[in-house]
Amino acid sequence: MNSLPNPKQFTTMKSSDLLANRDATKDTKNYDLEKIHNTFKRAIEKVDRRILVQKGNELVDYHFYLSTPYPAAAKDLFGWSPKDQSETIHLMDKEGKVRTVAIRRSGNIKWKTFGSKKYCPYDIKDDYIFLFSGMAELVIIKMLGLSYVMLQSDGMVKHLPLELKSMAANKVVVVLQDNDDSFKNIVPEIIDFFHSSEIIIIDFEELLGRSLKKGYDFRDFCNEVKDVTKVMNLIKKHIIYKQEKLYARKS
Repeated sequence: MNSLPNPKQFTTMKSSDLLANRDATKDTKNYDLEKIHNTFKRAIEKVDRRILVQKGNELVDYHFYLSTPYPAAAKDLFGWSPKDQSETIHLMDKEGKVRTVAIRRSGNIKWKTFGSKKYCPYDIKDDYIFLFSGMAELVIIKMLGLSYVMLQSDGMVKHLPLELKSMAANKVVVVLQDNDDSFKNIVPEIIDFFHSSEIIIIDFEELLGRSLKKGYDFRDFCNEVKDVTKVMNLIKKHIIYKQEKLYARKS
């Protein structure tokens, strides 16, 4: 994102590198999360590569995957549930402790979760931070090499780590908005939380210039466009358009 214009400076707050998380939730379920994590990680090593490619293509379009700059960056996220014959996503904290394990499909349950549903992973390394909701989006964002803040689901916005306020200060938070009321309803809370940041809302109906199905999200957008260069050019163009409108109102 280095080619984007510099974000507008709203405050002089200095970014910090705190690791404390506001969500101190302890897992009280009757299972061993570390054991589940290790079991699924060992299991994926025995799965036929053709099956993994097939499952991966269901999650992210294969052509898009091949066009990403860091296709192997999301590899460490994955495990395998032999019982469900499904891939799993593993969220680790900054200290390497497993916080969440989610099975993509377990019977009729989509993203069956063990551990903390409140945990919000993040990785901030430049001035443009992409905020989104969903496990599949995390896979894509990591393959794109972008800075991010992830919500496991829309309702988890209440558990954003407090240190993100200072870490995102004077930076641009790009909100990849799902096309549904559930996500749109949390946008005011996101804006309030990141009050020292510039907020850009990516509305995919506005970006694509047409009506979209309910729930259309960043993953759908990537799978539709299929090429990372086109995806990022469209996103960058939309960010610049939104920034120009924002700065015009402030001038």
